Amino acid sequence: MVNEKDRSMRKQLSCILIFLFSAAMLSALDLKLNGGSNKWGFAAPHNGLFKKWDGSPVTITLNAELFNAPGMKRPAMPWQSWFGILMEDRNNRYAAGLISSGSRTPEINYGAVVYEKRGNFSIKKENHKHQLSAGPVCLRLVFKNSELTLFAGKSENTLEQVWSRSVSKEFKPERIGITLDSAQKKSVLERLTIHSFETLSAAGKTVNRFENPDEWQKNLLSLELVLPENDRKYTDITELLNRELSQKTVRIPRGNYTFGKVRIPADSSLIFESGAEIRVTNETCLKLTGNRCTVEGGIWRFPVGGRKEAVISGQKVSGIVIRGIVSANFGRKNLAKERFNFAEFDSCSDFLAENNSIAGVANMFSFHNCRRVTVRNNKAMYCERMTCFRNGSETLRHSGNWSREVTFQCQWWGGDANDTKKQIRDNTARIMIRELKPGDANYYEHTAGTYDIIAANNIAEYGTCLAWGSKGRNIVITGNIARYMNDLAYDTEGGENIIVTGNLSINSKCAGIGAYFYGSRLLIANNQILILKNGEKKYQGGFLRLHSPGKNTHFGNGKVFITGNQFINEINPKAALNVEAARNVVISGNSFTGGGIALLPEAEDIVITGNTFETAEFMKNPVISFAGNGRSRRIIRDNLFLNTGRILFPALSSNEHHKGGTLVAGGNLFEGFRPAAELKGNGLLKGMKETSPEWKTGNWK
Repeated sequence: MVNEKDRSMRKQLSCILIFLFSAAMLSALDLKLNGGSNKWGFAAPHNGLFKKWDGSPVTITLNAELFNAPGMKRPAMPWQSWFGILMEDRNNRYAAGLISSGSRTPEINYGAVVYEKRGNFSIKKENHKHQLSAGPVCLRLVFKNSELTLFAGKSENTLEQVWSRSVSKEFKPERIGITLDSAQKKSVLERLTIHSFETLSAAGKTVNRFENPDEWQKNLLSLELVLPENDRKYTDITELLNRELSQKTVRIPRGNYTFGKVRIPADSSLIFESGAEIRVTNETCLKLTGNRCTVEGGIWRFPVGGRKEAVISGQKVSGIVIRGIVSANFGRKNLAKERFNFAEFDSCSDFLAENNSIAGVANMFSFHNCRRVTVRNNKAMYCERMTCFRNGSETLRHSGNWSREVTFQCQWWGGDANDTKKQIRDNTARIMIRELKPGDANYYEHTAGTYDIIAANNIAEYGTCLAWGSKGRNIVITGNIARYMNDLAYDTEGGENIIVTGNLSINSKCAGIGAYFYGSRLLIANNQILILKNGEKKYQGGFLRLHSPGKNTHFGNGKVFITGNQFINEINPKAALNVEAARNVVISGNSFTGGGIALLPEAEDIVITGNTFETAEFMKNPVISFAGNGRSRRIIRDNLFLNTGRILFPALSSNEHHKGGTLVAGGNLFEGFRPAAELKGNGLLKGMKETSPEWKTGNWK
């Protein structure tokens, strides 16, 4: 039995569907080709939209518009690319229009890409040129009396003949259409808009404005059927959603929509089906007010500038799912980062975000004092953060995500670990109080901490850090891939109980892995840290950095075990594993190529054992270099040093600033070093005889 409320809902959705099939008709076609392919043979795949034709004479007029490429003052049309009108039968193909046959200058040719008698392609052009610039382009191709004639201009009123060719009397076009293609892999045009495709024949005149894209045959490498925003009409569904969202699922069909402030109560789901597009205004806000809510699907078109509050938000709710949302600008290059968060939650629990693709926002997901959060299989571009986990939040599973040009893919923040700052309470670097939450007496944001975090199997490119955070407890970073990071691939500040294992870092500006300020109980195992020749020089940084700006008595990482890692450097002459203020550090069973270890005076109680070091000719520093003080104790035993790069300096070296401290050395094997070690400054040497010919001990006793 259907109640009155259900009838009302069905009536509303029926109205929406009617609107979609009437008002949302396409009036233009946006094309974008990401790359070309081999076009030498007649049977090679070609890109475009095509219609059947009966072989009769026809005049085709194409009205289009070119747009500047991102960051350029003109459109980009690389070598061996073309755009125009296509005619073909079973043996011959002609694509007439704009042809870039070799020159990358703004001036290109009118002409055609020609396949005759099922042969290879050739470019036929005349002396008529086109100044490549943004703006309208009109092409007209006439097939009559075994002749093809191309006219071109800015509009139909300015057309002039630019190319012609006699064709076989047997040529009868069976397909006509639009082609945008290239014989090269590089991008052809960032954006090309087709406004109309007109045919004139004995049967009459037709003007196609792409009211029904399904009637076109599509051959695609990358072709987007996108309605320009200025031509779209959006249906406001604010009232509908606020009325119908109540303990039920509301499905919104294909179409263009907008809405203002909408509340989603408990046990309700808002699902946008395939083809549904949402225009987000500064007033758009989805507020989840009850438990067990779902928001799913849709293409979301964000505003540019002005907005500050999150698009989706919730407070003190649980069982939330956000799934399958795509921002309309995803995949575009050089986006500016907006100031608003896509989704923001405070004091929530049992949250799932999966399979979303968002670009150009501040934070994709922001969590304050939340528990049991899963962020998986999402994509982000040009954001500040994908996941921000703050203020006493507990239990995060961040896995299977991808990002590009995102500052921090996964960031936890439990407070500032550097209490030398004036605004941070003294002696709080080591303090985290899990029991105190926002709103409790004595709660202090810089001792709130974050807890129980796993960042696993993610990929990040061209960001600052893939995984980074301050004042975390119980952190596992595993199975990730980071390429071209502006700082460190993986980093922890003020952390305890940290495992970094099985990760790959390719070219990070500072180092592949870092631990800053205070930290304790760190396991860094079985990672691969690569510094390769490819990529920009700025990314060719170091291996690993245990960093602290203060004295070891207050800062510095302690109880650190670094084992089973592979450190490979192809280009940076100063790449190293740097240990600054630290205590109780064991570096064991690692492989170093093209770099080594550097110990600063505040690095105390350091054990370096069972490692293999292989030099490279570009190295500028000893394999292990160190300075020390009266408290510094170093044990360097049972390592293999191979001078395959034939460097002229020793494997081990202390500098003249080494003052006191103890060095225990023995069981090391040096191949190709003369001398093996040179000790400057002074200290106590154990485990080696002063008379060893491989050692220069200076003032060491």
